[in-house]
Amino acid sequence: MIPFLISFFAFLGPALLFEKRVSNYYSYIATFFLFMGLTFFIEEAHSLVKDLLKNKPKIWLNIFNVYLVLFLALAVFKVDKILMDNCFLIQYPWKNEHKILTKKIAARLEPLISQGEIKAGSEITLAEDELTPEMELVYESNTISYFMENPEARNFRLIYYKERKSLLVEELP
Repeated sequence: MIPFLISFFAFLGPALLFEKRVSNYYSYIATFFLFMGLTFFIEEAHSLVKDLLKNKPKIWLNIFNVYLVLFLALAVFKVDKILMDNCFLIQYPWKNEHKILTKKIAARLEPLISQGEIKAGSEITLAEDELTPEMELVYESNTISYFMENPEARNFRLIYYKERKSLLVEELP
């Protein structure tokens, strides 16, 4: 699987260097290698479990196969959607909702941090349109700070609290 992962990052890397892409062509090439590697990994895991269950009643292997198919249907197709159509860094210009919303949040927070209105320990309540499930990954990965231009604003980490629908500001050491 390692050669496929290396190929994935090798093909995805150059596309990340360009700011305004008109298609996610590079993402499709890279994702092909990722899925080929995952296919070999899943095949090896299936063979291992099949060998472990060869002395058991055949129903156990059938149950495992059903769960494997459910896992593939639910997990792999979701990964395909995340990696290709909703890829945060490479996507069609008309599907740039995540990037636009992230820039909007960064533009709203940056002046407040620069003016000292938001300090370590402050809690920022998110608007209803900023609470999409796709944006949770952006909040949890602290991606917003990369969109802030002011170096002072980058000294803070934003911790996402789903229950409170807010971001807690924490100063980086």
